[in-house]
Amino acid sequence: MKDVCPFGENGNWYKGNLHSHSNVSDGKLKPEESVDLYKSNGYSFLAFSEHEVFTNWSKFNTKDFLIIPAIERGIYPRSSKCFHIHGIQGSKAFRENSSKKCLEHMDRTIPPEFKGKETVQTVINELRDSGNLVMFNHPNWSFNELDDFVDLEGYFALEIFNYGCEVEERNGLSTVYWDSLLRRGKRVWGIATDDNHNSNKFGEAKPSWDSLGGWVCLKSKELTQDAIADALLEGRFYSSSGPEIYDYGVKNGKVFVKCSPVEKIYFITESHANSRMNSEGKTISSSTYEIIGRENYIRVECVDKYGKIAWTNPIFIE
Repeated sequence: MKDVCPFGENGNWYKGNLHSHSNVSDGKLKPEESVDLYKSNGYSFLAFSEHEVFTNWSKFNTKDFLIIPAIERGIYPRSSKCFHIHGIQGSKAFRENSSKKCLEHMDRTIPPEFKGKETVQTVINELRDSGNLVMFNHPNWSFNELDDFVDLEGYFALEIFNYGCEVEERNGLSTVYWDSLLRRGKRVWGIATDDNHNSNKFGEAKPSWDSLGGWVCLKSKELTQDAIADALLEGRFYSSSGPEIYDYGVKNGKVFVKCSPVEKIYFITESHANSRMNSEGKTISSSTYEIIGRENYIRVECVDKYGKIAWTNPIFIE
Protein backbone atom coordinates (compact mmCIF):
# COMPACT_ATOMS: atom_id res chain seq x y z
CA MET A 1 0.00 0.00 0.00
CA LYS A 2 1.50 3.29 -1.07
CA ASP A 3 1.49 6.29 1.23
CA VAL A 4 -1.66 8.42 1.03
CA CYS A 5 -2.19 11.99 2.26
CA PRO A 6 -5.82 13.02 1.55
CA PHE A 7 -5.44 16.54 2.92
CA GLY A 8 -2.21 17.29 1.07
CA GLU A 9 0.84 19.04 2.39
CA ASN A 10 -0.11 22.66 1.79
CA GLY A 11 -3.20 24.82 2.13
CA ASN A 12 -5.53 26.30 4.69
CA TRP A 13 -8.44 24.83 6.62
CA TYR A 14 -11.89 26.22 5.89
CA LYS A 15 -15.06 25.36 7.81
CA GLY A 16 -18.46 25.39 6.16
CA ASN A 17 -22.09 24.32 6.14
CA LEU A 18 -23.27 22.93 2.82
CA HIS A 19 -26.99 22.57 3.60
CA SER A 20 -29.08 25.46 4.93
CA HIS A 21 -32.38 27.21 4.31
CA SER A 22 -33.59 30.79 4.53
CA ASN A 23 -36.97 32.45 4.13
CA VAL A 24 -36.50 32.12 0.37
CA SER A 25 -37.97 28.65 0.92
CA ASP A 26 -39.01 27.22 4.29
CA GLY A 27 -36.42 28.75 6.62
CA LYS A 28 -37.08 31.51 9.13
CA LEU A 29 -34.00 33.76 8.81
CA LYS A 30 -33.32 36.08 5.93
CA PRO A 31 -30.22 35.14 3.90
CA GLU A 32 -28.24 38.02 5.39
CA GLU A 33 -29.20 36.94 8.92
CA SER A 34 -27.98 33.43 8.27
CA VAL A 35 -24.75 34.77 6.80
CA ASP A 36 -24.17 36.83 9.95
CA LEU A 37 -24.86 33.78 12.14
CA TYR A 38 -22.25 31.63 10.41
CA LYS A 39 -19.65 34.37 9.96
CA SER A 40 -19.82 35.25 13.65
CA ASN A 41 -19.20 31.61 14.55
CA GLY A 42 -16.01 31.17 12.54
CA TYR A 43 -17.36 29.63 9.34
CA SER A 44 -15.69 30.36 6.01
CA PHE A 45 -18.40 29.23 3.59
CA LEU A 46 -22.12 28.55 3.45
CA ALA A 47 -24.48 27.00 0.91
CA PHE A 48 -28.14 27.99 0.73
CA SER A 49 -29.92 24.88 -0.53
CA GLU A 50 -33.45 26.17 -0.89
CA HIS A 51 -36.20 23.78 -1.89
CA GLU A 52 -36.63 23.98 -5.67
CA VAL A 53 -34.87 27.37 -5.84
CA PHE A 54 -31.29 27.76 -7.01
CA THR A 55 -29.60 30.72 -5.34
CA ASN A 56 -26.26 32.40 -5.79
CA TRP A 57 -25.89 35.05 -3.09
CA SER A 58 -22.44 36.15 -4.24
CA LYS A 59 -23.19 39.67 -3.02
CA PHE A 60 -22.42 38.39 0.50
CA ASN A 61 -18.93 37.21 -0.47
CA THR A 62 -15.98 38.81 1.30
CA LYS A 63 -12.28 38.07 1.51
CA ASP A 64 -12.88 35.62 4.36
CA PHE A 65 -16.40 34.34 3.64
CA LEU A 66 -17.85 32.62 0.59
CA ILE A 67 -21.35 31.66 -0.52
CA ILE A 68 -21.57 28.38 -2.44
CA PRO A 69 -24.48 28.36 -4.93
CA ALA A 70 -26.82 25.40 -4.38
CA ILE A 71 -30.32 23.92 -4.59
CA GLU A 72 -32.24 21.06 -2.98
CA ARG A 73 -34.64 19.19 -5.22
CA GLY A 74 -37.37 16.87 -3.96
CA ILE A 75 -39.18 13.80 -5.25
CA TYR A 76 -42.28 12.72 -3.36
CA PRO A 77 -43.81 9.26 -3.85
CA ARG A 78 -47.29 8.66 -2.45
CA SER A 79 -45.86 7.28 0.76
CA SER A 80 -44.05 8.49 3.86
CA LYS A 81 -40.66 8.36 2.11
CA CYS A 82 -39.19 11.04 -0.09
CA PHE A 83 -35.96 11.82 -1.92
CA HIS A 84 -34.02 15.06 -1.48
CA ILE A 85 -31.24 15.55 -3.99
CA HIS A 86 -28.72 18.32 -3.40
CA GLY A 87 -26.92 20.26 -6.09
CA ILE A 88 -23.75 22.17 -5.12
CA GLN A 89 -22.40 24.26 -7.97
CA GLY A 90 -19.05 22.96 -9.18
CA SER A 91 -15.92 24.72 -10.33
CA LYS A 92 -15.73 26.77 -13.52
CA ALA A 93 -14.04 23.89 -15.32
CA PHE A 94 -16.70 21.46 -14.08
CA ARG A 95 -19.46 23.76 -15.30
CA GLU A 96 -17.80 24.31 -18.68
CA ASN A 97 -17.77 20.56 -19.22
CA SER A 98 -21.48 20.28 -18.43
CA SER A 99 -23.89 19.26 -21.17
CA LYS A 100 -26.76 21.51 -20.06
CA LYS A 101 -27.24 25.17 -19.22
CA CYS A 102 -26.25 25.94 -15.64
CA LEU A 103 -28.87 27.18 -13.22
CA GLU A 104 -28.85 30.87 -12.36
CA HIS A 105 -29.83 32.86 -9.28
CA MET A 106 -33.52 32.37 -8.37
CA ASP A 107 -34.15 29.78 -11.07
CA ARG A 108 -36.99 27.53 -9.91
CA THR A 109 -37.62 23.85 -10.50
CA ILE A 110 -40.71 21.65 -10.09
CA PRO A 111 -40.74 18.30 -8.25
CA PRO A 112 -41.30 15.59 -10.87
CA GLU A 113 -43.97 12.92 -10.68
CA PHE A 114 -42.46 9.84 -9.08
CA LYS A 115 -42.38 6.87 -11.46
CA GLY A 116 -39.78 4.77 -9.68
CA LYS A 117 -36.06 4.99 -9.10
CA GLU A 118 -35.54 6.21 -12.64
CA THR A 119 -37.19 9.50 -11.61
CA VAL A 120 -34.57 9.98 -8.88
CA GLN A 121 -31.79 9.14 -11.33
CA THR A 122 -33.15 11.69 -13.77
CA VAL A 123 -33.01 14.45 -11.15
CA ILE A 124 -29.43 13.48 -10.25
CA ASN A 125 -28.49 13.57 -13.92
CA GLU A 126 -30.16 16.95 -14.46
CA LEU A 127 -28.29 18.50 -11.55
CA ARG A 128 -24.94 16.98 -12.48
CA ASP A 129 -25.32 17.79 -16.18
CA SER A 130 -26.02 21.44 -15.33
CA GLY A 131 -22.73 21.89 -13.48
CA ASN A 132 -23.47 20.70 -9.95
CA LEU A 133 -21.83 18.26 -7.57
CA VAL A 134 -24.66 16.03 -6.36
CA MET A 135 -25.23 14.89 -2.79
CA PHE A 136 -27.89 12.40 -1.66
CA ASN A 137 -29.49 13.99 1.40
CA HIS A 138 -30.57 12.53 4.77
CA PRO A 139 -31.69 9.00 3.75
CA ASN A 140 -32.61 8.13 7.33
CA TRP A 141 -34.93 11.13 7.76
CA SER A 142 -36.40 10.44 4.30
CA PHE A 143 -37.35 6.86 5.31
CA ASN A 144 -35.23 5.53 2.47
CA GLU A 145 -34.23 1.89 2.36
CA LEU A 146 -30.86 0.98 0.88
CA ASP A 147 -32.63 -0.54 -2.10
CA ASP A 148 -34.11 2.88 -2.89
CA PHE A 149 -30.76 4.35 -3.88
CA VAL A 150 -28.01 1.69 -3.95
CA ASP A 151 -28.21 1.44 -7.74
CA LEU A 152 -28.26 5.17 -8.38
CA GLU A 153 -25.19 6.74 -9.98
CA GLY A 154 -23.74 10.22 -10.31
CA TYR A 155 -23.74 11.50 -6.72
CA PHE A 156 -20.36 12.21 -5.19
CA ALA A 157 -21.42 12.26 -1.53
CA LEU A 158 -23.97 11.03 0.98
CA GLU A 159 -25.23 13.26 3.78
CA ILE A 160 -24.11 11.08 6.70
CA PHE A 161 -25.08 13.48 9.49
CA ASN A 162 -27.85 16.06 9.40
CA TYR A 163 -27.89 18.11 12.60
CA GLY A 164 -31.33 19.59 12.00
CA CYS A 165 -32.87 16.14 11.57
CA GLU A 166 -31.00 14.91 14.62
CA VAL A 167 -32.14 17.62 17.04
CA GLU A 168 -35.70 17.65 15.77
CA GLU A 169 -36.44 13.96 15.17
CA ARG A 170 -33.36 11.97 16.26
CA ASN A 171 -32.84 10.51 12.79
CA GLY A 172 -29.99 12.58 11.40
CA LEU A 173 -27.28 9.89 11.39
CA SER A 174 -26.97 7.81 8.20
CA THR A 175 -23.54 6.18 8.44
CA VAL A 176 -25.06 2.69 8.24
CA TYR A 177 -26.10 3.51 4.66
CA TRP A 178 -22.64 4.90 3.94
CA ASP A 179 -20.91 1.69 4.97
CA SER A 180 -23.44 -0.35 2.99
CA LEU A 181 -22.53 1.63 -0.11
CA LEU A 182 -18.79 1.42 0.58
CA ARG A 183 -18.97 -2.35 1.12
CA ARG A 184 -20.50 -2.63 -2.33
CA GLY A 185 -17.63 -0.74 -3.92
CA LYS A 186 -19.34 2.65 -4.21
CA ARG A 187 -16.79 5.45 -3.90
CA VAL A 188 -18.87 8.00 -2.05
CA TRP A 189 -17.72 10.70 0.38
CA GLY A 190 -19.57 11.45 3.64
CA ILE A 191 -20.78 14.95 4.54
CA ALA A 192 -22.16 16.43 7.78
CA THR A 193 -24.45 19.46 7.59
CA ASP A 194 -26.92 21.56 9.59
CA ASP A 195 -29.92 21.65 7.22
CA ASN A 196 -30.97 24.53 9.44
CA HIS A 197 -34.40 26.12 9.10
CA ASN A 198 -34.07 28.18 12.32
CA SER A 199 -37.66 27.61 13.45
CA ASN A 200 -38.62 25.12 16.13
CA LYS A 201 -42.04 23.64 15.45
CA PHE A 202 -42.92 23.86 19.15
CA GLY A 203 -41.63 27.40 19.54
CA GLU A 204 -39.41 26.49 22.47
CA ALA A 205 -35.95 27.16 21.11
CA LYS A 206 -33.96 30.14 19.88
CA PRO A 207 -33.59 30.56 16.10
CA SER A 208 -30.07 29.12 16.06
CA TRP A 209 -31.20 25.87 17.73
CA ASP A 210 -30.69 23.74 14.59
CA SER A 211 -27.50 25.52 13.44
CA LEU A 212 -23.76 25.10 14.08
CA GLY A 213 -24.00 21.37 14.79
CA GLY A 214 -22.77 19.67 11.60
CA TRP A 215 -20.09 20.89 9.21
CA VAL A 216 -17.19 20.06 6.94
CA CYS A 217 -13.59 21.26 7.26
CA LEU A 218 -11.67 21.15 4.02
CA LYS A 219 -8.16 21.98 3.01
CA SER A 220 -7.44 24.13 -0.03
CA LYS A 221 -4.94 26.74 -1.13
CA GLU A 222 -7.53 29.51 -1.28
CA LEU A 223 -11.09 30.42 -0.39
CA THR A 224 -12.67 30.41 -3.83
CA GLN A 225 -15.57 28.49 -5.29
CA ASP A 226 -13.26 26.60 -7.65
CA ALA A 227 -10.92 25.56 -4.82
CA ILE A 228 -13.77 24.58 -2.48
CA ALA A 229 -15.61 22.61 -5.15
CA ASP A 230 -12.45 20.75 -6.18
CA ALA A 231 -11.62 19.89 -2.55
CA LEU A 232 -15.14 18.52 -2.06
CA LEU A 233 -15.05 16.44 -5.22
CA GLU A 234 -11.61 15.06 -4.37
CA GLY A 235 -12.53 14.26 -0.75
CA ARG A 236 -9.99 16.62 0.84
CA PHE A 237 -12.19 17.26 3.85
CA TYR A 238 -13.57 15.73 6.99
CA SER A 239 -16.99 16.10 8.60
CA SER A 240 -17.73 16.82 12.24
CA SER A 241 -20.26 17.54 14.95
CA GLY A 242 -17.51 18.52 17.40
CA PRO A 243 -13.93 17.14 17.26
CA GLU A 244 -11.23 18.40 14.92
CA ILE A 245 -9.03 16.25 12.69
CA TYR A 246 -5.58 17.62 11.93
CA ASP A 247 -4.16 14.91 9.69
CA TYR A 248 -5.10 11.52 8.32
CA GLY A 249 -3.63 9.11 5.82
CA VAL A 250 -1.49 6.05 5.19
CA LYS A 251 2.23 5.88 5.91
CA ASN A 252 4.42 2.78 5.89
CA GLY A 253 1.43 0.45 5.69
CA LYS A 254 -0.43 2.04 8.60
CA VAL A 255 -3.44 4.31 8.68
CA PHE A 256 -2.85 7.22 11.04
CA VAL A 257 -5.03 9.98 12.43
CA LYS A 258 -4.25 13.08 14.51
CA CYS A 259 -7.12 14.92 16.15
CA SER A 260 -8.26 17.11 19.04
CA PRO A 261 -8.53 15.25 22.38
CA VAL A 262 -11.22 12.56 22.21
CA GLU A 263 -12.24 9.51 24.22
CA LYS A 264 -12.29 6.97 21.39
CA ILE A 265 -10.97 6.52 17.87
CA TYR A 266 -12.50 3.91 15.58
CA PHE A 267 -10.94 2.50 12.42
CA ILE A 268 -13.81 1.15 10.35
CA THR A 269 -13.55 -1.21 7.37
CA GLU A 270 -16.06 -3.25 5.39
CA SER A 271 -15.69 -6.28 7.65
CA HIS A 272 -14.77 -5.03 11.11
CA ALA A 273 -13.93 -2.03 13.28
CA ASN A 274 -11.09 -1.47 15.72
CA SER A 275 -11.40 0.90 18.68
CA ARG A 276 -8.63 2.81 20.43
CA MET A 277 -8.82 4.46 23.85
CA ASN A 278 -6.61 5.19 26.85
CA SER A 279 -6.59 2.43 29.47
CA GLU A 280 -6.50 5.05 32.24
CA GLY A 281 -9.51 6.93 30.93
CA LYS A 282 -7.50 9.87 29.60
CA THR A 283 -8.13 11.45 26.24
CA ILE A 284 -6.19 10.50 23.13
CA SER A 285 -5.18 12.65 20.17
CA SER A 286 -3.72 10.16 17.72
CA SER A 287 -3.72 6.53 16.78
CA THR A 288 -2.72 4.10 14.02
CA TYR A 289 -4.14 1.00 12.39
CA GLU A 290 -1.96 -1.53 10.57
CA ILE A 291 -3.40 -2.58 7.23
CA ILE A 292 -3.77 -6.37 7.14
CA GLY A 293 -4.59 -6.73 3.45
CA ARG A 294 -8.26 -7.72 3.56
CA GLU A 295 -9.62 -4.16 3.63
CA ASN A 296 -11.20 -2.51 0.62
CA TYR A 297 -11.61 0.78 2.46
CA ILE A 298 -10.79 2.30 5.85
CA ARG A 299 -12.39 5.34 7.45
CA VAL A 300 -12.01 6.83 10.94
CA GLU A 301 -14.42 8.17 13.55
CA CYS A 302 -13.14 10.26 16.47
CA VAL A 303 -15.62 10.48 19.37
CA ASP A 304 -15.31 12.95 22.25
CA LYS A 305 -16.67 12.74 25.80
CA TYR A 306 -19.94 14.36 24.74
CA GLY A 307 -20.56 11.79 22.02
CA LYS A 308 -19.71 14.30 19.28
CA ILE A 309 -18.05 12.73 16.26
CA ALA A 310 -15.60 13.64 13.52
CA TRP A 311 -15.65 11.45 10.40
CA THR A 312 -12.85 11.09 7.86
CA ASN A 313 -13.59 10.10 4.32
CA PRO A 314 -12.63 6.56 3.37
CA ILE A 315 -9.24 5.64 2.03
CA PHE A 316 -9.66 3.00 -0.64
CA ILE A 317 -7.12 0.18 -0.58
CA GLU A 318 -5.86 -0.43 -4.11
